[in-house]
Amino acid sequence: SSVKDNIVFGILKMKKLYPIHIITTLAASVFLIMGSDKMEMGECLIRIVSNVFFIQSWFPIEMQSINTVSWFLCTIFLFYIIFPWILCFMEKKYTKKTAWIMLLISVIMMGVIGITGYIIGNELGDWFIYKLPLSRIWDIFIGCSLGYIYINKEHSLSKRTYTVLEVVAIITVIISNILVSMVRPKYNIEHIFIDEVAKTWWSKSFVYICSTCILIYIFAIGKGYLSSLFARKSILHIAKLSPYAYLISGVVLQYLKAIYHFIPGIGGGEFAFIYGRWISLTIGLLLTIIASEIWVRISNYISTKFHK
Repeated sequence: SSVKDNIVFGILKMKKLYPIHIITTLAASVFLIMGSDKMEMGECLIRIVSNVFFIQSWFPIEMQSINTVSWFLCTIFLFYIIFPWILCFMEKKYTKKTAWIMLLISVIMMGVIGITGYIIGNELGDWFIYKLPLSRIWDIFIGCSLGYIYINKEHSLSKRTYTVLEVVAIITVIISNILVSMVRPKYNIEHIFIDEVAKTWWSKSFVYICSTCILIYIFAIGKGYLSSLFARKSILHIAKLSPYAYLISGVVLQYLKAIYHFIPGIGGGEFAFIYGRWISLTIGLLLTIIASEIWVRISNYISTKFHK
């Protein structure tokens, strides 16, 4: 596979997300020209262009992603581009032993990156650990190695055993989130850091490696009772909304934050500090699902008309 072929492959994989990425970026661009953090027009244009071409996360600049969650598009675009090369390497060199070795090396390298980010410190360290696409390249090696192990291993345990493993997988994810909530930098009412971001480097991604691998592997097997439950049509439909919902959620939460920060009588920073998280989990989630459903229906309609 050539560089050109790989770039085309990456573009084709990103094509489905690109329209909603542009729409959510434009919707969030309002905050570049309004409010307390507004920017000069030239700087706004630079931000917009870098977001349009998926290069914003390559630079340690303030407000990299206009839609706060869209930084990940830079990373997965890089992953799609290099994936054909990784696949060629796996087909030529991989064995079960190699897969386990690469899995271990990848985890170690993520730890090295995390410690390096801790040494760098502050926002620059946070960017290096979490948002720089090259730093996340070991994620795809972990995923590919895990996939190779899954494909080349028999899964012959009982349904009851797999159900227990599914419950364990969910518990490990909950434990990871509890650990993160305990150590992540805290904010006071004025939203000032109490401790530095990079000091909790392992909470940015490292802590999720084990729990995520277990969760993905066990539910990929799909032989437990929970797998059967999650395979219902209604839940699968919500799952299909998730790629769009993630991008839409960033804009929804930005606008909600603007409402209870800037509209008189709501309460500003103190209100956000006390109630903001609960508003995000309720009203924010509901609005995100509704907007995602509307977007999917519109895009399917347009795609059908164009195809005809």
